[in-house]
Amino acid sequence: MSGRDQLLVSRSEAAAMLGVSLSTIKRMEHTGELPEPIKFNERIVRHRLVDIEEVARTMRPIMPD
Repeated sequence: MSGRDQLLVSRSEAAAMLGVSLSTIKRMEHTGELPEPIKFNERIVRHRLVDIEEVARTMRPIMPD
């Protein structure tokens, strides 16, 4: 595992990177759209940066009609 694989981001940071709300991040965790986060305790939850970047690459952009 490279050093980049070990970089972690908070749920809020992940939400900002993906352009979604914090509640959407939690829903994506629950539905499996995001890999399981690393939980240090109830308040400290992190995602691997490489996982969030991969989701960002594969997300369909939301375009207005």
